[in-house]
Amino acid sequence: VPTYMTSSLASNYLNHVMSCDVTWDHMMMMSSERSQLVAAHTWLRCLLHPSSPTDATHTVRHELTRHITKLPFISLLMDAPEGVDCEDPFLLLQRLLHGINSRNHSSVTLEESSLWRDRLSLLVGDFPKLLEPALTSTHSMRTAYRVASLIVSTCPRLVYGRAQTGRWCFLPQLVDRLALPVSGTSRGASPPGASQLCIHSHLHHFLSGLLQLNPAQDEFVKRKVKQIVSRYFPICTQVNSPPVTRSNPNPFLVLLEPCFKERVSVTNCDQLLFVLGVIDSQFFVLPQQPSSLLPTLLYIRRVVTSIRHKTLLVRCTPLLLGKLLFCLLACDVCPQGSEPQGIRGPSMEVLRVLLHACKEHSANTLPLSSLVAILTEFLHKNIPQFQAVAFKPLEAVAPLHTPLLHAFLPSARNLLAKETEKRGNSGAILNLKSACDSLENRVRVLRMR
Repeated sequence: VPTYMTSSLASNYLNHVMSCDVTWDHMMMMSSERSQLVAAHTWLRCLLHPSSPTDATHTVRHELTRHITKLPFISLLMDAPEGVDCEDPFLLLQRLLHGINSRNHSSVTLEESSLWRDRLSLLVGDFPKLLEPALTSTHSMRTAYRVASLIVSTCPRLVYGRAQTGRWCFLPQLVDRLALPVSGTSRGASPPGASQLCIHSHLHHFLSGLLQLNPAQDEFVKRKVKQIVSRYFPICTQVNSPPVTRSNPNPFLVLLEPCFKERVSVTNCDQLLFVLGVIDSQFFVLPQQPSSLLPTLLYIRRVVTSIRHKTLLVRCTPLLLGKLLFCLLACDVCPQGSEPQGIRGPSMEVLRVLLHACKEHSANTLPLSSLVAILTEFLHKNIPQFQAVAFKPLEAVAPLHTPLLHAFLPSARNLLAKETEKRGNSGAILNLKSACDSLENRVRVLRMR
């Protein structure tokens, strides 16, 4: 089908040709893999550029989808049983992309991988150029975002290379054009209108695709993930934003849903830790105003309490433990009755989940000495400013992991000895000794239970 044909004309023409029994039989005998993928590309062009959202156009599109499904090579890529129809164009595209990506993943040579990249290129063509006209209207924009996000999340390695050369490497263009458009570049600013809704609906797909490219080892990918988090995390976690529902999901929670199962792959664990690390470095910065801190703290609580894989909880603990203790400390230093609302409860809830997991499951994952080191650093960093009050958060968490606090006591005594050596037996040192004795007595009582 010539590319100069309008999408409506191309759709009707191809549907007519493929509906004719004689033409269909001839196509089955003569068509190659390439010609079938070219036909699928015409179908994709019609999907991206509907002339109008009318019933007639809708019917032709679904009929054409069913015909494309029956092409032998397309059916093979979909892993569909012979004779099975598919009228949902997005389901067909998802299966096609998954089929190409899974076969590329199984490739054992560069030549095989290059072949699958070529096949994907036949299907999607010059996709950024194909996409641009679809972004001019609200109706086609929704389809454009859905198709682009499927490509990015399903087969990111086939549309990205570190050298960023070749027409096939268009993932950076999609991310910049769709997930990070020029409008709304300031932190927390919202892109206008329909594009904002499309971004919100598909942001987790773009992030998922980027995370599959191992951002820890690719500076470009890492930078893009950080830019997306910086721009959209504040918008998606505002306390006064509409409640998170099935129809209005938080993309930063949807992204991590694979990590909320009993069994989680190592790759998914690494992705969650990377995302939490980015959020931690940008938004869980202490001290800060309680009103700014609360959305991040509530998000962390939602993530941690949703994780069912105990080893993953253990791996999250070193990242969050020190800052959660500081949240408790920020409450403890406030005069009675003026403690910031909503900080202590979520902090204790997250600490309870993390420390319980460490107490029960950390033997082979996280040595107790690593957690002791975090408590020691917390106390060393906060004694100069907060004096004896720095011991209060440790007393609060002692019931959650008593063996940890018992193992920490020698380090606390060493810190106290160093402070005494520096300052002598001043009133502040006596208060520190009293606080340390109180913690030790608390741990002793808990161990006797």
